[in-house]
Amino acid sequence: AQILHANDVPSCQARSVVGDESRLPRVVHVRWPVTARDASWWARRGAEEVLCISRWVREQLGDVTGTTLAGATIEELPDAVDWAAANDALPERHHEGSPLDEGEPLRLGFAGQLIESKGLDLVIEAMGRVSPDRRPRLLVAGEDTQTGGAYRRQLEQRAATAGVSDRVTWMG
Repeated sequence: AQILHANDVPSCQARSVVGDESRLPRVVHVRWPVTARDASWWARRGAEEVLCISRWVREQLGDVTGTTLAGATIEELPDAVDWAAANDALPERHHEGSPLDEGEPLRLGFAGQLIESKGLDLVIEAMGRVSPDRRPRLLVAGEDTQTGGAYRRQLEQRAATAGVSDRVTWMG
């Protein structure tokens, strides 16, 4: 390893210690509101870099002076997608105005692990409450790695029950 990355504050505890002892740089993602004092409890031996997913999350972190994060570079990384490049890669019809203005259905996207706390079940349920002629399309990019596919099957069943199976594309 050349760098240790914690995808969230609670998962950085062991990485903080191991990185300190092995002299490997440590990066911690801050994805939810946590104070510097609380985050430093998790990052017991510090980190070289802290990435906050939004300005608001950075503001909640506050001043790191006097904490184990005092020596870290703190950055906001609110959007890791290069939208200009992504838009250039799309067919031209996606650039022209709003899909709602063109009479095309709204397109929603979800990218992440398929777990209950993400709320994808609520999105699917809400889609079923929209009149059929105005229902959005939903593209789901992610896997259910915690239940061996059982939760994904529940989501697929929910889409069928809501009458929106034809509006959901499961990319894996």
